[in-house]
Formats: sequence, C-alpha cells, structure tokens
Amino acid sequence: MTIKLNEEAEFLKIRLSETFHNDDFIEFIVALGEEKAEKILIDGTRLEKTDLTYK
Repeated sequence: MTIKLNEEAEFLKIRLSETFHNDDFIEFIVALGEEKAEKILIDGTRLEKTDLTYK
C-alpha cells in the first residue's frame, strides 16, 4: 500500500493506493498517530484487492 500525505490549509489529506494488506494498515495507523492535524481526509478510492468500503 502506498501512502501519500499532503498538508492542506485546513486538513491533512491522505491518499492510499495499490494493494491493501492488514500489516500496511497497521503502519498507516501508526503514521497517522504521529500527525498533528485536527481534520483528516482519507482517500481510499485507489486501493486494490480489498473489501474495505471507502464511502
């Protein structure tokens, strides 16, 4: 899973792409915990081979 972080004026935008694995998601949660943003937008529309819903 590829994780891209972009800081916008009012929120942290995170784009997730490629194949999803549970281990990757744990790394993502740890990385997310290190951020100081009050608002976070997670874009999972480009994830592949996953049954997670992003709606």
